[in-house]
Amino acid sequence: MKAQSSVEFIMNYSWMLAIVGVVIAALFALGFFNQDVWGLGSGKSGFGDLAPMDGGWKVDENGTLFLKFRNNADADLKLWDVNANLRNVAKSYDYGGSVIKSGNDSSVINITGVSTMKKGDYYSININMTYGTVDINFTSEGKVWGVIGS
Repeated sequence: MKAQSSVEFIMNYSWMLAIVGVVIAALFALGFFNQDVWGLGSGKSGFGDLAPMDGGWKVDENGTLFLKFRNNADADLKLWDVNANLRNVAKSYDYGGSVIKSGNDSSVINITGVSTMKKGDYYSININMTYGTVDINFTSEGKVWGVIGS
């Protein structure tokens, strides 16, 4: 009798479990759980030895991106240029090969005209930079995200 009850329970409710599984899979496929869609706080991903400091970036209401990098390499690095791309608006900053000592931070880089969004809007900016040592140059790519004006 118990076996019959369990089989009836499974037959009655297994369709519901299958539908819930399909809905969750569809939400993942559509990017519903992607933090870029929901703007959950600020953060960074990617980058190499030369990366934005933790909390070392923001975008103000005027559309200016402020960046500060930290050299995490065991050698001094020359920063050549920084490119920022937000919603197909690409802006560049020529750092001119200024040296950032190992373990030190860069000065603040201001890239104007990155955004026309308003305060409180969520942003996600792709950053590409060229840096190097005396002998070789590197390209580093990553992303920073956050809320305008915070």
